[in-house]
Amino acid sequence: MSQSQIQRVKPGNINEVNDEVIGGTPVGSGAEGVSKTAGQLGMWVDLDQNMLFFNPDLGTLFPGEYQYVRLSEDQADSPAIAVGTLLYWDNTVPPSAYQVVAAADAGDEAGYVVSPVWNSGNYAYIFRYGQPESFLPTP
Repeated sequence: MSQSQIQRVKPGNINEVNDEVIGGTPVGSGAEGVSKTAGQLGMWVDLDQNMLFFNPDLGTLFPGEYQYVRLSEDQADSPAIAVGTLLYWDNTVPPSAYQVVAAADAGDEAGYVVSPVWNSGNYAYIFRYGQPESFLPTP
């Protein structure tokens, strides 16, 4: 048996993803439904310049590896995250939760924020590998 590596993303740009449910499409009524694509949590995808669709008004993205993760609900009480913020794996939950936080003492580095519209407790993509020196905001 094989596992599909197909990412289910609502139509739009990768830096506008802010899913309340994994994959953005619940089974059942409203956001309280269960995800039809729960298996994509934690999946990563390599995007080159021909496959990378983003809203340039929200920031410039570069080819590289992006991973679909969850932003901790506790992040609402932490420092605000902005595009280019380095996130860390949340070591207070099992690794299979693919949950990230902004606190540097939380765990190992996970990747960088690409969506300025990401709410705590929701799912979106982080930038893992590629051209981070170009991606990071300059001081």
